[in-house]
Amino acid sequence: MDDKTFAGKGTNIIVGRLEVYNTTNVTKNSDGSYKDSRPVGAAIYRGNNISKPSMILTKQVIQNILNRNGK
Repeated sequence: MDDKTFAGKGTNIIVGRLEVYNTTNVTKNSDGSYKDSRPVGAAIYRGNNISKPSMILTKQVIQNILNRNGK
């Protein structure tokens, strides 16, 4: 977490993996590649509470919103 960068901002949106890396959610395959089972989405941080997101949107939720609004 980059507290200094986000501290003075009102709203921060971070897009990418929604969980911290660990040996249970990222594993190495026999061919040397990696399997990453962490969900993808967007985490929204508001105000001074930068340690816990106020809202999390998974990739599927974002796709549903875009599909619904695109009709």
